[in-house]
Amino acid sequence: MFNIPTGSLPADCSKPQIEARIYGGVEVTRNGVPSVVGVRGQLRGSKVLCGGVLITPKHVITSAHCVFMPLFAWVAAVILGGHTHEDGVEVLISYIAIHPDFAMDATFDADLAVLTLAAEVTGGIGAAPACITPHAPPAYTPATVYGWGRLGYTKPLSAVLRQADVKILPPKYCRGFGGNFTSRMLCAGDLGRDACTGDSGGPLMGKVEGEEGMVVFGLVSFGHGCGMKEFPGGYTSLAPFREWITSVLY
Repeated sequence: MFNIPTGSLPADCSKPQIEARIYGGVEVTRNGVPSVVGVRGQLRGSKVLCGGVLITPKHVITSAHCVFMPLFAWVAAVILGGHTHEDGVEVLISYIAIHPDFAMDATFDADLAVLTLAAEVTGGIGAAPACITPHAPPAYTPATVYGWGRLGYTKPLSAVLRQADVKILPPKYCRGFGGNFTSRMLCAGDLGRDACTGDSGGPLMGKVEGEEGMVVFGLVSFGHGCGMKEFPGGYTSLAPFREWITSVLY
């Protein structure tokens, strides 16, 4: 999460997805959410910089700010089937498509990137694609966010993949962000549970009527502090971007 001042997709959504049960969260069962990936730098053994989610055997989506800033110009690989910062299977990134509307400014609108992997994911490594929601979830829909980010705003990164159960909130609850909160974002949080720094790009997942299993609602994008009642987390809503995502898959 970046802290700021105040068509159809290839994944088969008709099949059940593996369901799993951050800040205010708990450790995820190993391989419990096989679509969650870590985005890592060129140096082998480096920490997970951002999260992401596998949407086809060869494509991962993450937040654009994870791969846009010069600081992260050396991002080179994703870690599949990982639980800690050290395990999992490393696959190199061959191409990065950043949404053309994204700009590194205060709004963080269209904070979305598609990473094309250098090799297709095959069975046996604890990774499997997830589905993107066909429409934005209604307010108060239960959801879960995943990541390796900080355990608190001034605390260290989590050593393992964690999850936090939150709720989709009406946009008015993100009014603290002012005009920076757009119609292509989701607001989510619950009882101090939230994403935190280092969770950027990780998926916000839940269930929607008519779909089997868990689908991806959004990606961790921005916030103010971690777990602050007056500042729920800001997420990129994926439903408005399904057509663009499909257009850059190759």
